[in-house]
Amino acid sequence: IKKSRKQKLLLLHRAADDLQVILAQNGQLIFANSFKTTNNIEAQYFIAAVAQEYGPVENVLLGGDPALEEVIKEHFKHISRFSIPEEIQEFLHCQSQLL
Repeated sequence: IKKSRKQKLLLLHRAADDLQVILAQNGQLIFANSFKTTNNIEAQYFIAAVAQEYGPVENVLLGGDPALEEVIKEHFKHISRFSIPEEIQEFLHCQSQLL
């Protein structure tokens, strides 16, 4: 069953909201806020793709390395149809300076 564009967007926003809650619990709200405030649809697709590829985002962050940067890098390695938008690359670079 093909999902409509509206349904897909709704799922993306829901994934972004889930991610924000989870990151807040992990003291990493800065990551979620950066993704949310870019209004970058690619970033939102990315968040949804993480959920699709790895299962619920909270499992990824709590079960593996809690550093979202690692999850992001790993994720983009596996999903060739996603290219890392410059915004996200810059964002990752800034975050790595803070860690």
